[in-house]
Amino acid sequence: MWGVGFSAMQARMMAVLVSGYLVLKLTDSVFLTQLAGVAFLLPQVFMGIFTGLVADTFDRRKVVLVAFIIDFVMFAFLGTLLFLGLANEIIVFGISFLIGISFNLDMVARRTMVIDIVGKDLLTTAVSLDNLNMTIGGLLGPVIAGILLQVLSEDHFYNVAFIYMLIASLYLVAIFFLIRIRLEWAQIHNSFALRRSYRFVAEGFREVISNRAIVGVLGITVLMNVAFFSFKPMIPVFAEKVLFVDPAAMGFLGGASGIGSLFGSIFIAAKRNIRSKSAYYSAGTLISLALLIIFSFSRSYPLSLVLLILAGVSTSAFGAMQATLILLSAKEEMRGRAMGILSLAIGAEPIGGILLGVLAESLGPSDAVGVVAVAGFILTVGWVIVAKQMRRL
Repeated sequence: MWGVGFSAMQARMMAVLVSGYLVLKLTDSVFLTQLAGVAFLLPQVFMGIFTGLVADTFDRRKVVLVAFIIDFVMFAFLGTLLFLGLANEIIVFGISFLIGISFNLDMVARRTMVIDIVGKDLLTTAVSLDNLNMTIGGLLGPVIAGILLQVLSEDHFYNVAFIYMLIASLYLVAIFFLIRIRLEWAQIHNSFALRRSYRFVAEGFREVISNRAIVGVLGITVLMNVAFFSFKPMIPVFAEKVLFVDPAAMGFLGGASGIGSLFGSIFIAAKRNIRSKSAYYSAGTLISLALLIIFSFSRSYPLSLVLLILAGVSTSAFGAMQATLILLSAKEEMRGRAMGILSLAIGAEPIGGILLGVLAESLGPSDAVGVVAVAGFILTVGWVIVAKQMRRL
């Protein structure tokens, strides 16, 4: 399972960075560069709960397998178009959107599979280790992509085309690991009928709405994705227009949070029993936003790098506890749908990304990130205060 997460996350983080870099070079537009990252996550706005229904109804391993096959085909196709000189920003947006659909299927089904593999007793440790593995992939992906962009030929974007082919290969590796997984705990399947799908979706929403602890978790998820994670597609913009560094340095900037997340995930995975999981979750969110506010003022590459590394440590607490709190709070037969609604909450990120892109066009990237991060910090403090049931977890 960890081999799957490592390969898939490495591929995804490569794709987000390289697609943004490609669109920035094609258009020189801050907004369109941000839109390249938004396209990856836009399907989560409307797909989350339905993806959860799929994860509860069908074999989760087969769902993930289909998602990886789609990713392999799409990236190989995009790389081929670039080699032939036929790709443009519109094609990048369209393929990124399609890949976002498969990514949504992958994340909901694969994260729900964790409890099928280890059960409840080892869930926190297993999610932390899965988070750690994905963190390493997320760290190496941007760094490798940046180095390749630097050393390979830029003529006709051959360097970008080669990276897309490498990404396709990583999904083949993920498929290899996926088919070797053995599930120790049987998945409870719900029968599927198209006419009954609305009822299944409605049941999922009722389960979540009636559980105030889950509502508390989802509220912070929305705020974190709107105010913090939405800035990540803008890394190429900060590298080129704010910090004035080359593609290799851009890659390290893109992977900086992964370095911090690596240490944070190791620390969390080593703790066998974390009593106040919500405290880690809330504090990780607030510290991440505070560091992003400072980052928005930085014009020094070393300082910016350090700030994102520190932010990675705090986001590891957010990431490890997010899925854990949802899975522990939801009923067994509702886990997939609860994770689907979590994916729907994560789908707030493209909304924040569009807002950030619009603000960046008028205020500039640094001021836009600062404004959004400050607003997110204030709202998160308020949400933590009112989310009493969540604070008991």
